[in-house]
Amino acid sequence: MKTKIKILSFFIFIFASINIKAQFNSIGIGGNLGISPMVGNFPAQTGLSGTLLLDVEPDFLGDLYFRFSYSYIKKLEYFLPDEGGSKYYPFEKTIAGRILMKQNIGGSFFIEEGLGVLVLNDRTFSDINEWNLGVVFNLQLCTDLIENKEDGFILGIGSEFGATFTNTNAGYYSVFFQAKYTFNL
Repeated sequence: MKTKIKILSFFIFIFASINIKAQFNSIGIGGNLGISPMVGNFPAQTGLSGTLLLDVEPDFLGDLYFRFSYSYIKKLEYFLPDEGGSKYYPFEKTIAGRILMKQNIGGSFFIEEGLGVLVLNDRTFSDINEWNLGVVFNLQLCTDLIENKEDGFILGIGSEFGATFTNTNAGYYSVFFQAKYTFNL
């Protein structure tokens, strides 16, 4: 009986929270693709990166907002034609949360700067499967394609640096192109 009450309470809380729109100005969903050298206690290896991201802009923070992201970086040679199918291709996965600041520079252009924390899964060698904690920094030039403050796209080009301080000290540096769709609430 107690389990049913807990489950019912959880769903009531979720459904009650869904309708609270006054706390957020907008929500953005997007991704980026780029080139990312993987670095750490090993020789640097160049990879292709892909990131899924979710931006949440609280009403009370002004030009500051939160970004949550999941990134995957795989060694570049994986995407090239190869005769051998049993090679191991290094990769890294990251989950990050950061706070970003937007600075308008004129017209529909702005600079986005961010700082946050990340958790990185280092799989650079077949016998390594380590989780590392660290920080992430990013800088990006964006153009806002949203007209009249309605929903729309934001495009950008930028760079990101992730560094960890535990286990294998793995990290990455990424140069990317990003697209994001923003929903104003």
